[in-house]
Amino acid sequence: MYLYTSKDLPKDHLGRIANRFIEQEKSTDLTDAKLTVRLRGQMDFQGSQLLLLVQAHTGETTANSAYVLSGQPLRIERAWSEQTLTLNADSTQWTCLGARWDLTDRYGCADLGSVLKDVNVNIMFVLFPLKIVPAGNVSEPHRLYPSPGPGEKPPGVKFPPSESYEIKREFLPKGIVMVDWVKIEYSG
Repeated sequence: MYLYTSKDLPKDHLGRIANRFIEQEKSTDLTDAKLTVRLRGQMDFQGSQLLLLVQAHTGETTANSAYVLSGQPLRIERAWSEQTLTLNADSTQWTCLGARWDLTDRYGCADLGSVLKDVNVNIMFVLFPLKIVPAGNVSEPHRLYPSPGPGEKPPGVKFPPSESYEIKREFLPKGIVMVDWVKIEYSG
C-alpha cells in the first residue's frame, strides 16, 4: 500500500511507475495536510500498528528520510471506517526510522519539517514495529537480514544464505487490511 509521489525518482528505483498523483502534478507539500483513508479488515497485530510512512530526499543529507506517524495509528475494524490523519510537524507524533549500520548512506533522519514540505519519494501504510525473532541461534541479528518465507522475496532482492537467517513467523502480524480509498486535503 504505497504511492510514489515524484516523477524524478532514479531510473533504477524498484517498482517505479506512473500514477495519477504524479500525472496530475499534485503537490508534495504535505505540511498540515489531512489524509483520510477508508479501510476495513481483521488483524492480529502482534504488537505492531498500522501507520502512515512518508519518505523524502531533502538534500540536507545524501540519504532519504522516512518517518512513521506513530502518534496516530489507524484502527482496523471489520466494518468500513473513515479515519483522518493530520500531518503536522509535531515531532512527538512521528518516529524517524533511520537506518541499520550498512544503509546509513541511503537512509537517515533529516528535519521533519523539511520532509513534510516535500514528500518527494513516497507515502505508504506500514506495520510497525515488527517483532523479528530468529528461528535459531543468531549471534548478530542486526548485521544480517531476516529471510522472508518462500515466495515472499521482493523482485530483484537477493540475500545470500550467509547474510540471512530464518525467523519465527508466529511473532509477525497476521490478517488482512483492505483500503477502499485515500484522500489528501492540503493545508490552506
